[in-house]
Amino acid sequence: MIFTQFDRAVSRVSSVMAGAGATLIGLLGLAVVADVVGRQIGTPVTGIVELAAQTVVISAFLTMPYVMRKGGHIRATVLVSRTPPAVRKSLELIAYSIGAIIFALLASSAWEAFVSDFVNASYEGEGALRIPTWPARLTIFVASIFMIVESALAAVKTFVKVENNE
Repeated sequence: MIFTQFDRAVSRVSSVMAGAGATLIGLLGLAVVADVVGRQIGTPVTGIVELAAQTVVISAFLTMPYVMRKGGHIRATVLVSRTPPAVRKSLELIAYSIGAIIFALLASSAWEAFVSDFVNASYEGEGALRIPTWPARLTIFVASIFMIVESALAAVKTFVKVENNE
């Protein structure tokens, strides 16, 4: 019961994060179009390169937990599909565990970078548009935490499936 409620809550948050990431990509597309049109008439959008760099990173990380939940990441289906079910479940458990470890390391690194960038007021870009770097670092941290949670949930679901099948 508690597991199901927690799973639903994480699912909602992952969906909201993905929606925000998709929205950012759409807005970035509009900004790039405005820049292209602006260049043709002599008034390009200032700082579009820096804005695009930050937006792509933020969008990519915001959408990752949702993609994980939906099983949309790349996997070696050709190899995995040819293994017996017990081996397949073991490989999935190993993959989820490795993913959780990698994202834990990334979260740790991103947290340190976020704190440093926030405290030092780090910016990207020169001149008229200077974009703070801490929002991207914070997004990487939060999304990495959600990837750890999604990996753990997927591993538990895989384990439960193994227990139910035997």
